[in-house]
Amino acid sequence: MQLVKIGERVDVTVGNNIIQLIIGIFRQANCVTENGLIAFQGFCVGVQGLGTEIDIKEIARFIKFALQSEEQDCAKLACGIVSDMSSSMQSGLDQYLADFVPCLHDILRNEKIHRNIKLPAFHALGDLSLNSGDSFNDTYLHDTLTILDMAAQMTTQPENHPSANMEADYAEFIRELRDEILVQYSTILISVSESAQARTKQSFQQHLGVICDFLAKSLDIYGTTDHNLLKQAAGLVMDLAQLFNDNAQLKTALMAPRIEGLLNALHGYSDQESKETATGAYESVARMCAATKA
Repeated sequence: MQLVKIGERVDVTVGNNIIQLIIGIFRQANCVTENGLIAFQGFCVGVQGLGTEIDIKEIARFIKFALQSEEQDCAKLACGIVSDMSSSMQSGLDQYLADFVPCLHDILRNEKIHRNIKLPAFHALGDLSLNSGDSFNDTYLHDTLTILDMAAQMTTQPENHPSANMEADYAEFIRELRDEILVQYSTILISVSESAQARTKQSFQQHLGVICDFLAKSLDIYGTTDHNLLKQAAGLVMDLAQLFNDNAQLKTALMAPRIEGLLNALHGYSDQESKETATGAYESVARMCAATKA
């Protein structure tokens, strides 16, 4: 934590020395250690010039090893570090996408990997798409969305519906996974909307059917009493309607009574954020309908 506090005052020489110190911890232990990762994560959050003036080539290899680690705590920390590095370095991390993204995809595809690592892996992919833009989307968008789609479909399967027989920890994981999927669809949408390449939007558009089905089934399962679901779903509805306002399939899905019920329920909450999100989503859907009529 101390590294976070002093990070902004670290100059290039000190920054490179700190990284070499952390690498020394890994080498002495002959493996990537949890303490070393925690130290580097604190450094990433606070420091400026990471990856430009401060060289990360060598430590990036250790982060990749951690992503591939069977130690779940190390792999989970590495996912968080990739998120932090992406936010700090933005396009400066592009040269490391080939190292990190396949590892994150493997974490999400591998059923043997503990579910607690899945959420930060999804979050890291969303951050990489947002901050690296087309460098990420050109190569990894389709596979990332396919993995998101599979996870979305899994959360709405009958065996994952809330029930008295479901373990509390697993039920909470399914809810958290559902919310993370909604957040990452929205995060990736921002990246897609900022792309000047038509094929990026077309690639995302191929997944609209799964996304609409996921929204519909989630609302059918949980109703309109789950505030977090309502906020995340309404935000996604707003983003979809703005970017794909000429898509007939999407228009039909967003005009369904369940979506109106979602927005009405969210607007009924007393906090201003909920009211503004609901209003923004409603207005985006209304503009979408007006555009298709025109």
